[in-house]
Amino acid sequence: MFTGIIETQAPILKREEITTPEGKALRIWVGNPFAERGGEPLQIGESIAVDGVCLTVEASNAKEIRFYLSSETLDRSTFGMPPTATASANRATLNLERAVLAHTRLSGHVVQGHVDALAQFLSVREIADSYLMTFEVPVALAPLMVEKGSITLNGISLTINRVIRANASSSAQIEIRIVPHTWQHTNLCHLQPWGFVNLEADVMAKSIHQYLGQYLNTYLDQYLKEHLDRYLRQAQNQSGNPRL
Repeated sequence: MFTGIIETQAPILKREEITTPEGKALRIWVGNPFAERGGEPLQIGESIAVDGVCLTVEASNAKEIRFYLSSETLDRSTFGMPPTATASANRATLNLERAVLAHTRLSGHVVQGHVDALAQFLSVREIADSYLMTFEVPVALAPLMVEKGSITLNGISLTINRVIRANASSSAQIEIRIVPHTWQHTNLCHLQPWGFVNLEADVMAKSIHQYLGQYLNTYLDQYLKEHLDRYLRQAQNQSGNPRL
């Protein structure tokens, strides 16, 4: 689990494309800024959020960290896209966060590192010393976008400033206000127009939406069936025709 508070950034040093029976996979080598920061050394098998994608450390040394990305990860995240279509023009930096510890302050919100979809960057406008960014969210995730709710973009815990949606069947546009610290210490400042970022909707919103939807579907099916049966019985009694 993560909090969406970016600790540091690092470049991709090397990429190796792999072909598997399930499809394409990727192995990447990323710079290791954690070695310079001190603290607990990286462990083989631990999780790191890399641009919001939960990846497992395969190997590491003082200079680099190696990760393996499956075909599922490539299909859902910016790692499966050409570099020019991703958050930064040349993938110069990746946002990194190690997994949260039990005693750590939860400064952001609960982030799983499970990317739901890609959001497209539309525009940015500087307002005083902050930046108002607009993104387009796929229609399937639009119901989960809540004003003043939480969202994760490229691993960053952010607050939705405003939701713009034409109708219930359309995609949504969301506005995010970026404070100077976030702008300076993440790769959002490298975004190119019409580029994409990794989006993870709030896990609580996803869970409530799914469970409530399942409950309502089951309840409504049962409710409609009972009332339809009752109506048919009443109609049969009134008409005197048992085979109405």
